[in-house]
Amino acid sequence: MYFKGEMPIAAGVAGTLKARTGQGARGVILICGDLCNLGDLALAAQNIALERRRGRAVHVRTWGALPPAVERQIRDWGADLFDGRDLGALLARARQCDLIFGGGELVRRNMSLRSLISLRLAAAVVRRSGGSIAARGLGVGPVDPVRRGLWRGIFSGARSIAVRDQRSAANLEGTVTEQGNVTVAADMAFL
Repeated sequence: MYFKGEMPIAAGVAGTLKARTGQGARGVILICGDLCNLGDLALAAQNIALERRRGRAVHVRTWGALPPAVERQIRDWGADLFDGRDLGALLARARQCDLIFGGGELVRRNMSLRSLISLRLAAAVVRRSGGSIAARGLGVGPVDPVRRGLWRGIFSGARSIAVRDQRSAANLEGTVTEQGNVTVAADMAFL
């Protein structure tokens, strides 16, 4: 299940937690939207390629099983996958990685509280260990006050937050992040 424009630069590279990514380089935990959605998969491909070109190991957090063809494709791009429901695995990676959200509509009212709480904990570990948090191509829908508070904690101090459209910026800015901390960029799936 490869789509046109696949990322051959990372083929055959095992992006594991033990991978050597350069002296002192932090890896990246990539939090994606629905990887069974072609647009979200394309966004994941772009983020993986970008970080692999920078010499960084990429760890894609999943939340449940993916079709084997999708898993194989992500591994062929040079990333590894891990189950984000395993809090120990997430936090172990968080000590050594930066956290990147996107693309896809991740900020939404039906995101599970368990997932958000684990991401909030991971964000705290990333920051305490000297890492950074960013978002690229993020879609943002309306959220309830509980989820808004969790997202605010996740994005607190983020180095950059790029959303895919003005609606996402309006939903995010002033409720989840500080005013002026959000940039509207072209939807990465169309680049």
